[in-house]
Amino acid sequence: PAKPTDYSSGPVLNGVFISDDGLSYALINNRILKVGEEINGVKITQIKENSVELETDGKKSVLYSR
Repeated sequence: PAKPTDYSSGPVLNGVFISDDGLSYALINNRILKVGEEINGVKITQIKENSVELETDGKKSVLYSR
């Protein structure tokens, strides 16, 4: 059987979806999120075609799709 994914080391970008009307969604740790939402205390500040910008305690970071 497949092992469950371990997200303890931080958020994992599983994918990005941009709708025809320009709405952007990020699939992070297998949860669908949009700009302004948080996961495990990490806020999504921007969603681009191949990356998502995050902010934690005022520090910015970027997740890239694989």
